[in-house]
Amino acid sequence: MKTGAYDVLDEHQHIRTLVDRLQGCIDQQKDGTDDWLAEVRPLVGELANRIGPHFNGEEAEFFQDVRQRIPRHAATIDKLIQQHRRLLQDLVALAGRLENLKKASGPDAESWVMDLTRTLRLLSTHEEQENELMLVAYWQDLGEAD
Repeated sequence: MKTGAYDVLDEHQHIRTLVDRLQGCIDQQKDGTDDWLAEVRPLVGELANRIGPHFNGEEAEFFQDVRQRIPRHAATIDKLIQQHRRLLQDLVALAGRLENLKKASGPDAESWVMDLTRTLRLLSTHEEQENELMLVAYWQDLGEAD
C-alpha cells in the first residue's frame, strides 16, 4: 500500500524478513551452535540501520495521512511514535553491544540474546499494531479496500 512515495507494506515485509532471520539465529544459539554470532552480526546491523528510515517514512507518510484524514486515531499514532523511539534506541544499543561481544556463548551472549529476543517481540507487536491501524483506518473508516 502506497501513501505518497512510501510503500508501507513493502517495508513491513522487509522488516519481518529480517526479524525472522534473526529469530533463526537465536534458535541456533539456543541449540548451542556457535555459528549464530557470525550470522547475526550483519542482520542486526542492517535492522538497526534500516529501522530509523522505516520509522521516519511511516511517520511522514502513513501516520501523517491517517492523522489528517481520520483525527480520531491521533492517540494511537502518538503511542506508535513513542514506540518507534524506544525500539530504535534498543536496536542501536543492541548493535553497539554486539560489536563488543566476542564469544558466542557465556553470560554476555546469553544476556544479549535475551535482550534481542525481547526487542524483537516488541517490534513484532508494534508492527501488528501498525497493521491493525492500517486496516481500521483505510479499510473500515475510509473503505479504500473496495
